[in-house]
Amino acid sequence: MSSKIESAVKYFPPSGAFFKIPEVNYLGKPHTFRLFENLTKSMNAQQLSDFYNSEKQKGNPYPANSLIIYSLMSSAVKSGNSSLLNFLKDSVRKKYPNALSKIVYFPNGNGKAVHNFGTPDEFCLYGKHLNGDEGYIKNLSNIEDILRITLGIKDVKKLNEISQGIDQTQMYLLRINSKSSEKQERLVRFNAYSDRFYLSCYRDLPDEFHAFQVLQVD
Repeated sequence: MSSKIESAVKYFPPSGAFFKIPEVNYLGKPHTFRLFENLTKSMNAQQLSDFYNSEKQKGNPYPANSLIIYSLMSSAVKSGNSSLLNFLKDSVRKKYPNALSKIVYFPNGNGKAVHNFGTPDEFCLYGKHLNGDEGYIKNLSNIEDILRITLGIKDVKKLNEISQGIDQTQMYLLRINSKSSEKQERLVRFNAYSDRFYLSCYRDLPDEFHAFQVLQVD
């Protein structure tokens, strides 16, 4: 399977350079995506939504939500394509990309992930016990739901295989660590350093960072 996917991953050079990645599992179905080398300029949450709305209707690349980003990373590791893996590693280490996904923490500790927020394609996934300690995911408890609603998978071992395959580090979760009297909304972001690969469910919506750009082509 790995060699099949590797041979199918294609790099299309400038202008508008992109990787064409087949067999990307998104919402339970396999799709082919283009992942573009150029990330968006730094944007906050509202600007990401506006950019998605303006560009997707033109057939142009648009910001990816966290489910797509994880699925692209998983396909990249399966493929073993070194150019794609190096691009992803460089992006999470230098660009700290935002996703078009946010976590809404409810006062009771439950909440939801809102994907493609602020667009006609918005949808929600709900979960329990979303707040709690930060740390390496292998050391945390009650994290199955926050992983499932942000990444579409709750298998800690598998997630660490993906983070190791891209960044040679283990995945580390950042989230709100206590309940609040009011709901709180935080942006999902991916970034990495020499000792950890962050799944950050903690960024403020006004924070401006780059974002991966994709096109679904089937």
